Amino acid sequence: MYREVFPILYVSDMEQSLQLYCGLLGFSVSYRWPIEGLSNFAFLKLPPLGLGLATANEMGGHVKLPAERAQFELCVYVDDVDEAVNQLIAHGVVQLRAPKSQPWGERNAYLADPDGYPIQITASLSQ
Repeated sequence: MYREVFPILYVSDMEQSLQLYCGLLGFSVSYRWPIEGLSNFAFLKLPPLGLGLATANEMGGHVKLPAERAQFELCVYVDDVDEAVNQLIAHGVVQLRAPKSQPWGERNAYLADPDGYPIQITASLSQ
Protein backbone atom coordinates (compact mmCIF):
# COMPACT_ATOMS: atom_id res chain seq x y z
CA MET A 1 0.00 0.00 0.00
CA TYR A 2 2.62 2.58 1.05
CA ARG A 3 5.48 2.94 -1.40
CA GLU A 4 7.50 6.06 -0.69
CA VAL A 5 8.20 8.37 2.21
CA PHE A 6 10.10 11.63 2.10
CA PRO A 7 10.45 14.63 4.40
CA ILE A 8 9.22 18.09 3.41
CA LEU A 9 11.09 21.09 4.76
CA TYR A 10 9.23 24.39 5.00
CA VAL A 11 11.53 27.10 3.67
CA SER A 12 11.31 30.87 3.64
CA ASP A 13 13.15 31.41 0.34
CA MET A 14 12.77 28.65 -2.26
CA GLU A 15 15.49 29.91 -4.61
CA GLN A 16 18.06 30.31 -1.83
CA SER A 17 17.25 26.83 -0.53
CA LEU A 18 17.53 25.35 -4.04
CA GLN A 19 20.95 26.97 -4.42
CA LEU A 20 22.17 25.14 -1.31
CA TYR A 21 20.52 21.76 -1.82
CA CYS A 22 21.05 21.52 -5.60
CA GLY A 23 24.03 23.78 -6.24
CA LEU A 24 26.16 22.69 -3.29
CA LEU A 25 24.82 19.40 -1.89
CA GLY A 26 24.20 17.64 -5.21
CA PHE A 27 20.42 17.21 -5.22
CA SER A 28 18.56 17.57 -8.53
CA VAL A 29 15.07 18.96 -9.01
CA SER A 30 12.74 16.25 -10.29
CA TYR A 31 9.51 18.25 -9.89
CA ARG A 32 8.56 21.90 -9.30
CA TRP A 33 5.24 23.65 -8.91
CA PRO A 34 4.47 25.88 -10.54
CA ILE A 35 6.83 24.92 -13.33
CA GLU A 36 7.38 28.51 -14.46
CA GLY A 37 8.09 31.49 -12.23
CA LEU A 38 8.64 31.22 -8.49
CA SER A 39 7.92 27.71 -7.27
CA ASN A 40 6.28 27.03 -3.94
CA PHE A 41 7.10 23.31 -3.96
CA ALA A 42 10.05 21.31 -5.26
CA PHE A 43 10.87 17.63 -5.00
CA LEU A 44 14.61 17.00 -4.96
CA LYS A 45 16.41 13.71 -5.59
CA LEU A 46 19.75 12.49 -4.32
CA PRO A 47 19.38 8.82 -5.26
CA PRO A 48 18.02 6.72 -3.80
CA LEU A 49 16.16 9.26 -1.63
CA GLY A 50 14.14 12.41 -2.09
CA LEU A 51 13.39 15.61 -0.20
CA GLY A 52 10.53 18.06 -0.59
CA LEU A 53 10.85 21.82 -0.13
CA ALA A 54 7.73 23.94 0.34
CA THR A 55 7.35 27.61 1.06
CA ALA A 56 5.78 27.94 4.49
CA ASN A 57 3.06 30.36 3.38
CA GLU A 58 2.10 28.71 0.08
CA MET A 59 0.42 25.45 1.05
CA GLY A 60 -2.92 26.45 -0.45
CA GLY A 61 -4.54 26.83 2.95
CA HIS A 62 -4.40 23.06 3.51
CA VAL A 63 -1.77 23.13 6.24
CA LYS A 64 -1.41 25.70 8.98
CA LEU A 65 2.09 25.70 10.41
CA PRO A 66 2.58 25.84 14.17
CA ALA A 67 4.03 29.04 15.60
CA GLU A 68 7.29 27.25 16.32
CA ARG A 69 8.68 24.80 13.80
CA ALA A 70 9.55 21.30 14.82
CA GLN A 71 13.26 20.57 14.70
CA PHE A 72 14.59 18.59 11.78
CA GLU A 73 18.06 17.44 10.87
CA LEU A 74 19.25 16.32 7.46
CA CYS A 75 22.23 13.96 7.26
CA VAL A 76 24.31 14.01 4.05
CA TYR A 77 27.06 11.41 3.57
CA VAL A 78 30.16 12.60 1.71
CA ASP A 79 33.61 11.20 0.89
CA ASP A 80 35.53 13.92 2.77
CA VAL A 81 33.85 15.94 5.54
CA ASP A 82 36.54 18.62 5.80
CA GLU A 83 36.57 19.26 2.06
CA ALA A 84 32.77 19.41 1.89
CA VAL A 85 32.54 21.75 4.88
CA ASN A 86 35.23 24.08 3.50
CA GLN A 87 33.38 24.25 0.16
CA LEU A 88 30.05 25.01 1.84
CA ILE A 89 31.57 27.69 4.10
CA ALA A 90 33.25 29.27 1.05
CA HIS A 91 29.74 29.63 -0.41
CA GLY A 92 28.44 31.39 2.69
CA VAL A 93 26.84 28.44 4.50
CA VAL A 94 26.96 28.92 8.27
CA GLN A 95 28.90 26.32 10.25
CA LEU A 96 27.26 25.22 13.51
CA ARG A 97 29.95 22.77 14.61
CA ALA A 98 33.39 22.09 13.16
CA PRO A 99 34.31 18.63 11.81
CA LYS A 100 34.97 16.10 14.55
CA SER A 101 35.88 12.39 14.52
CA GLN A 102 33.38 10.34 16.50
CA PRO A 103 34.03 7.16 18.53
CA TRP A 104 31.49 5.21 16.42
CA GLY A 105 33.70 5.49 13.33
CA GLU A 106 32.39 8.58 11.54
CA ARG A 107 33.57 12.16 11.12
CA ASN A 108 30.86 14.79 11.05
CA ALA A 109 30.15 18.49 11.16
CA TYR A 110 27.01 20.61 11.33
CA LEU A 111 26.00 23.51 9.11
CA ALA A 112 22.74 25.44 8.79
CA ASP A 113 20.54 25.72 5.74
CA PRO A 114 19.01 29.14 4.90
CA ASP A 115 16.14 28.54 7.35
CA GLY A 116 18.39 27.35 10.17
CA TYR A 117 17.71 23.62 9.79
CA PRO A 118 20.84 21.69 10.83
CA ILE A 119 22.62 19.71 8.13
CA GLN A 120 24.96 17.00 9.34
CA ILE A 121 27.83 16.37 6.91
CA THR A 122 29.19 12.87 7.62
CA ALA A 123 31.77 10.40 6.34
CA SER A 124 32.83 6.96 7.49
CA LEU A 125 36.35 6.87 8.93
CA SER A 126 36.86 3.33 7.61
CA GLN A 127 36.86 4.27 3.93
